[in-house]
Amino acid sequence: LLCAFHQSYKISEEVFDTWCGVLAERPNAWLWLLQWNTNVTAALRAAAGLHARGIRAETPVSWMLPTTLEALVLAAALARLGAVQNPLLPI
Repeated sequence: LLCAFHQSYKISEEVFDTWCGVLAERPNAWLWLLQWNTNVTAALRAAAGLHARGIRAETPVSWMLPTTLEALVLAAALARLGAVQNPLLPI
């Protein structure tokens, strides 16, 4: 059981990448985070899923979502990973 009970803005790309690596090596491990903001929690979960699929810093990612909360969560998740974002506007 791993715990991080600090505000989410202190979770840098390096710390997040380290946590993902530790969790990947230990599939039965759990990471507990203090939930300050539900949108931040959603972005961290999305970032973890993207990280598991190989998205890292400087990875180019094109995406198209309507202007909704989901788009904000995705943009925050990709920013957390340091990915290069190319949002496509639906016309």
